[in-house]
Amino acid sequence: MSVKNRRRIFADMRSNLTGQIIDIFKSKLDWTVYYDESNQDKNHGNHNGQLQINTDQAVIHLVCEIKKSVVPSSIVAIKQTIEERNTNVLQAQGIILLANYISTKARKLLVENKINFADTGGNIFIKYEDIHVQIETGQSDRSALSKEGGRAFTKAGLKVLYQFFRSEKLRDLNDKLVHEAERGPKADINSPYKNISEQADVSKDTVSKVIHDLLEQGYILRKSKTEYAWRDKKAVFERWVIRINEVLRPSLSAKRYRLKGEPIEHVNIPDGYQLGGYQGAERWLTLDPSQQIINPPYLIYTHKGYQDLLHDLKVIPDPRGNVIVIEAFWKDDSNISPSADFPVLYADLINSEDPRMMEVAHLIYKNYLHDKL
Repeated sequence: MSVKNRRRIFADMRSNLTGQIIDIFKSKLDWTVYYDESNQDKNHGNHNGQLQINTDQAVIHLVCEIKKSVVPSSIVAIKQTIEERNTNVLQAQGIILLANYISTKARKLLVENKINFADTGGNIFIKYEDIHVQIETGQSDRSALSKEGGRAFTKAGLKVLYQFFRSEKLRDLNDKLVHEAERGPKADINSPYKNISEQADVSKDTVSKVIHDLLEQGYILRKSKTEYAWRDKKAVFERWVIRINEVLRPSLSAKRYRLKGEPIEHVNIPDGYQLGGYQGAERWLTLDPSQQIINPPYLIYTHKGYQDLLHDLKVIPDPRGNVIVIEAFWKDDSNISPSADFPVLYADLINSEDPRMMEVAHLIYKNYLHDKL
């Protein structure tokens, strides 16, 4: 799909979405709402326009952040976008998230974070001065959750994409995409495709198909016959996080245990194991006492077998235990770091319903991922 067609499809989706939500405001609240995509918005980086909401008490201008679907793993990135958006220069009183679909858990998190939203299922949350509206219909437009197409966001494709988000210390890859599908069997054995396929444990053909899929979807652009460059790496990362938690993670072997020995820390975790989640993030962050979590569950990644981990980690099986050992989906690099890499830690944390985990995820994103995307 060309970039031009992709933009047209998004423009159509945006028009349909805003029209549906304007009708919902009228039917449920008897508010008259206008949508405006002005040149002023575009000049200041807001391509999604504004809503003018006429209530009995006031007229509110809200900058729109438009999404197809919102799930819990989307919230941290949405918060980051909202924090970076300068509404003062747009003469607006705030921001509202509009979406076809917002999951029940995501709506709860948005309310907790005081983020205005409305979806095509009729769910609304707006808080502005003395105006406070919250409508929970229990319904949602699940059409936005239709299966994501393309090879890049399948289980194998997600493993490939992960290699492009990794920190330099944990990979031996350049942050550019080199196309070698046309070179045939004589391709250099040290080529990036081979390196990526080995790290992701997939075939070189899979890597090639992922690259072409990204090109078709407009996420990368062709720089030359043999080289591509990212056009929207951040958008790919956001989709990757959602799909990791919805598609890849459930397919990985995982089991619960409980400790029978000392707590597991970075300094004593054996080779072949890497801490994920809160413990993995804690290694990289200096948390205030208010941000610290007492006795959080362990999330440990490994390629090792059952008997090895019983011995190495000093654990015993327990379906209600607080140690979750999960199959790693990358080549073992525990000799470099006792914790999983930042994209995995981020995905782990926002997969939790605990708002404290979400705050830690925000710190990981801000300190270690944002500038790389």
